Amino acid sequence: DDYYGLLAHHYRLSDRRDKAAEFLLKAGHAARAVYANDEAIQYYSWVLDALAGDESDARAWEARDAIGDVYTTIGRYDEALAQHAAIIGAPHVTADIARRAHRKRGSVLEKQGQYAAALEELDRAMTIARSGVAGIAPLAVSLISADVGLVRQRRGEYDLAIEACEEGLAALEDDPNSFDDEMNE
Repeated sequence: DDYYGLLAHHYRLSDRRDKAAEFLLKAGHAARAVYANDEAIQYYSWVLDALAGDESDARAWEARDAIGDVYTTIGRYDEALAQHAAIIGAPHVTADIARRAHRKRGSVLEKQGQYAAALEELDRAMTIARSGVAGIAPLAVSLISADVGLVRQRRGEYDLAIEACEEGLAALEDDPNSFDDEMNE
């Protein structure tokens, strides 16, 4: 981790854009892990520069997702929403990535107190999660249900909050290779 920033800087100044994107992402993740938020945002922005506007590249989605997370952490909610919207609108984005971006938008909107808009985003995420498309994370419905429950609780809709949580619990699938399902439960 100590050398990601140095390697990222080296490759960013070279003509090896593919390597630059790889190490800039790693440097951004390392910076984010220690709450060096401005530095992380810079690295992730450089990833997008290195990809030269290729929004169909999964690394662009990863960089935008990470920038959105950092913006959320520091309270720059409108910028976080814009990053996640760019993921949703990107060409060839996978259903699971779009689901995740809608869920994150719902979370940001909840933090802003925009509960109706948050529920709309979470509904979009849930539609994707229930679509049956291959590659959807197994715990997607449970996680989204928990988010819906939180928003419903914030609105004082306690019966609907409990209903959402019960739906999430019912959707849990026991995975003997993971403790994620137990953590969600």
